[in-house]
Amino acid sequence: MNFFVIEGDNGTGKDTLAIKLQKKFGFRIITNEEDIIQLNKEAKKYDGEKRIKKFLEYGKICSEKVKHSNQNVILVRYWISTLAAAYADNIFSYEDVCKIQNEICTQFYKPDCIICLSCNFEKRIDRIEKRKAEDFDNTTKERSNRYKWFLNQMQNRIDVRWINIDTSEKDENQVFKEVCEYLRINQ
Repeated sequence: MNFFVIEGDNGTGKDTLAIKLQKKFGFRIITNEEDIIQLNKEAKKYDGEKRIKKFLEYGKICSEKVKHSNQNVILVRYWISTLAAAYADNIFSYEDVCKIQNEICTQFYKPDCIICLSCNFEKRIDRIEKRKAEDFDNTTKERSNRYKWFLNQMQNRIDVRWINIDTSEKDENQVFKEVCEYLRINQ
């Protein structure tokens, strides 16, 4: 079994990439399963520290599903996104987020690879506005910079293969091809 996590801020192309990997190679996208979607919706009802706690619980359940899966698995966002949001939204300091990572997240099932998508600020905002999602997205540049900074810090803190892909000037097929080349998957 291979376990990949697709990380990145809103509007970077995570769901699109996951679906392409699922369609082409049969990956199981745990974050698209009905019970997990419901947990995600529940967690979004909260704010602040309670929201972070709920998303960490969500991450733990995803981790357990991965652990018991016998097929290739993708999670679109994992505990890294939860902590990135906690830091970017000024809910916790960087030191507090690292403490949470050390105490809680190190117990979660470890991915084989993290595919971290990024996108320039203007393009990301344009994508968010086009999809007209029901979720509120904090689209300030400051928040975006804090989120990106945190992801860079995590890349250096955790011992997992990490692939960074800037999707700003690439279409979904170009991103998919690049991911397949990095992961050495035959397209």
